[in-house]
Amino acid sequence: MNFGKRPKEELYHLASDTDCMKNLANHPKFVSIAHAMEKEMEAKLRAEGDLRMIGYGHLYEKYPFTNVNGFYERHQKGEKLEQLG
Repeated sequence: MNFGKRPKEELYHLASDTDCMKNLANHPKFVSIAHAMEKEMEAKLRAEGDLRMIGYGHLYEKYPFTNVNGFYERHQKGEKLEQLG
């Protein structure tokens, strides 16, 4: 249900790598930044009550996938779809 596997961790220098082609997550110069960002993300997920942070992330995978009115296929064919909100 996706377009390919991604690395577990990703970190990009958006000013110089706008296409996100050079993953810096494991580069020694950026390990401390990646670690700090991970801790910040985890704190925010806990504050929001994300089930993955308390060992129940598998519940998210139990929800059925949906394809409302062929939305994805219509979008891929170039149909201009109304945005909600």
